[in-house]
Amino acid sequence: MGGISIPPDRLESLREAARFQSIVSSCRISGIRASDAEVAAVAAASQAPDASMAEIWGYARAIDGPFPRSGPLVTFDEIAALNAVVIGKPVDSSEPSTLRETPLHLELFDTDGRALGRILQTLPPRLLRDKIEDLVTWLEIELRSGEQLPLIVLGAFFVYFTAISPF
Repeated sequence: MGGISIPPDRLESLREAARFQSIVSSCRISGIRASDAEVAAVAAASQAPDASMAEIWGYARAIDGPFPRSGPLVTFDEIAALNAVVIGKPVDSSEPSTLRETPLHLELFDTDGRALGRILQTLPPRLLRDKIEDLVTWLEIELRSGEQLPLIVLGAFFVYFTAISPF
């Protein structure tokens, strides 16, 4: 396969930047008020500094782990297990997250933790399980078909998953 060779140190720098931006974006979308500096400090820590930062640290742990853990396919159970890591359960925990049971409206925040005044509407709890099952089925079909670039498919999956916001 041809292409431009990227030096290993530059590739590592790009990987770290993508990791950081993924953690920051996930935190902002889930309504965590934290600055970039706070997120960077927590993500670099070997353990959560305190309970208020546990979810940020959980995002960092989740992004560093293998996914899916139990095979080649993403399932509802894999997503629930990954979310359990995000909220602070041990990586090897057998307790997956449960679906939320109350309506949820998320507010977006900027890099300094200030509210942007935008609210994201999410699905009502009664629709969550079916929509997640539909979404993981769609993901498998799209990735196996090879008709779309995997990065585009995964980006679309992330947008829809965030809109569903099941946990």
